[in-house]
Amino acid sequence: MTSKRQASIERRVHSAAEAALARQNFVSPLDVLVGAGFVTGKQVRDWRFGRIPYLERVATGGLGTLSRAMAVFRKWAIHRGLKARWTAYHGWGRARRIPLQFSKSGHVAIERSYSTHFIRAVENNSLRNAPSEHDYPLLKPHSRP
Repeated sequence: MTSKRQASIERRVHSAAEAALARQNFVSPLDVLVGAGFVTGKQVRDWRFGRIPYLERVATGGLGTLSRAMAVFRKWAIHRGLKARWTAYHGWGRARRIPLQFSKSGHVAIERSYSTHFIRAVENNSLRNAPSEHDYPLLKPHSRP
């Protein structure tokens, strides 16, 4: 892969990831793949409804490009200090009980990579100042005469 092509992938992935993070407090690989133009929203819907067996089948750019884009995405997320969280993907409609497959091989590590979201680590100061159980005396149970 040429350095120009790598730079283009990095720009597209970073732009898509930044846009998703600005909209919500997490970024998913689907946000990046759609935002960077590797798959369309319609293709994702068709995959979720079971009309496409695995998402890589309809992605543009080939497996090498997708692999590179996912590596760039993970590196970007770690650099931003986001927390990795695995998410289960199941079909929609009649296919709702079927786990969705991202890759042709279905290899566990590849599937896990595609289904890992990165979440913004939010400091919640309100919890720090919340009253604890020690701030209130224990109430005696109400007894009936």
